[in-house]
Amino acid sequence: MSNDPSPPSGTSRSDLFTPQRIVALVLAVIAVSFILQNRADVTLNLLGIRVTGPLWLSSLVVLGVGIAIGVLLSARRRSSR
Repeated sequence: MSNDPSPPSGTSRSDLFTPQRIVALVLAVIAVSFILQNRADVTLNLLGIRVTGPLWLSSLVVLGVGIAIGVLLSARRRSSR
């Protein structure tokens, strides 16, 4: 056994803190902050349907719809090439 202080399994400190992971961590902190600050109920109307729920959940649903639209459009663009 050696007394080498390097991280186990061949990973280095620079592998743990990549720019993508730092951005993901910052976005996660912002998302949690948004959820904690927007717990009040809101009423939404869509095509005559009225739904009441927390603002953060409504925003999450709209984000999910936006992501789904983006994925569907990019898949369509890839298949037409």
